[in-house]
Amino acid sequence: PGEETAEEARARVIAMFRAAHPANCNKLEDSRPFLSGEEPQIFPLKFRYDSDSADQPERLYTLYRFSCAMYAYNLGEAYYLKDDYGEISPVSFAEPDLDIAYADDSSEKVKSMAIGGWRASTLLINSEFDEKSAAITSFSKWRGVGDAFSSGSWEFRNGEFVLKSYAVDASYDGEQTPEEILKLVK
Repeated sequence: PGEETAEEARARVIAMFRAAHPANCNKLEDSRPFLSGEEPQIFPLKFRYDSDSADQPERLYTLYRFSCAMYAYNLGEAYYLKDDYGEISPVSFAEPDLDIAYADDSSEKVKSMAIGGWRASTLLINSEFDEKSAAITSFSKWRGVGDAFSSGSWEFRNGEFVLKSYAVDASYDGEQTPEEILKLVK
């Protein structure tokens, strides 16, 4: 058996994506190739583990980005990562699970907001991959005007995406005033 070609890997990740998201990807039935998940965006990722020496060759991973679900004002994306051994896995993104209390029924003023735990999501909303920094960012509008939202940034480090920052504006007040929930230095 020979080494898998890029086309074979692409076909394999498309099959994995289609099998994993039939219920939550309304774009799977769309006739447009990229929006249907038929054609992912593909990004090469070169890096060294922190434990690799400088004279070791860079490792080559491949990131696949699929458009998955379209909502009224948000677009959901799923990501898959192929490692240097040929293993393909869905990328899960750490996100805070928030406990939010509002001062009144209008939800314009937040009384309190606390992290009640952490969860992992395989879909990001309105996400972008920056090839230069190898980071993925998201901006999830909680309503169309975008005054209430959550946003995050995940950095590719040591072969996986690590949550680096997360901000939330939970007030439906017509203004963007996010509160930084997490900001990691390294």
